[in-house]
Amino acid sequence: MQNLYESNQKTIIHRFIFGILYGIVFISVSITHNPTIFIIWIIILMFGTLYESWQINVLHKSISITLTIYIVIAYMLLMYIKLKLNNEIAVIILLTHVWSSDLGGYVIGSLFGKHKLNKFSPKKTWEGVLGSFLFCMICSFCLKEHMEEIINYNTLLASCVLCTTAVLGDFFISIIKRINHQKDSGIFLPGHGGFLDRLDSLLLSIYPFWIYLKYSG
Repeated sequence: MQNLYESNQKTIIHRFIFGILYGIVFISVSITHNPTIFIIWIIILMFGTLYESWQINVLHKSISITLTIYIVIAYMLLMYIKLKLNNEIAVIILLTHVWSSDLGGYVIGSLFGKHKLNKFSPKKTWEGVLGSFLFCMICSFCLKEHMEEIINYNTLLASCVLCTTAVLGDFFISIIKRINHQKDSGIFLPGHGGFLDRLDSLLLSIYPFWIYLKYSG
């Protein structure tokens, strides 16, 4: 029991430290005016994510191909938002919403979670989902002025859409891992289960956010 407690404590510490470092780097390269730095960062994330997706998809090649296309397009759209639209604040809004969803689900789910969400994600609860939406609404309130500058629609609705896709993106990758009998996607980002586990919420959220930006204006 003592070893299990120490292991959990170590995981939490790793999750916190590497999560902070990952967040700082992602924010820094997103606001930089040097496009090369951003492109290199996205390429690192993309190939790290693709590598892990290929490692866990050993049973179903069709799923592997679909996931590869899904991942590549998502990163291309993210680069389009940053480089073609030249919209750093949009990238920050996207990241903070996804991270708020992840954080809300983790914190509220850990503290109050009792009702399991599904068999594919045994640690996820309905309370955690509510926590994701709560934290996203707080994020929307804090960034309302900036969101109104780039989105000509209801910003609260946009936040709900981003939160929903973040939760579904996490769920989507969880299903693939369970189908292939995998717990974590990789060893990158200790405490987070790999690049794919850390970025699963972001990947799906990129799609509706790009649509919002493309048709807002």
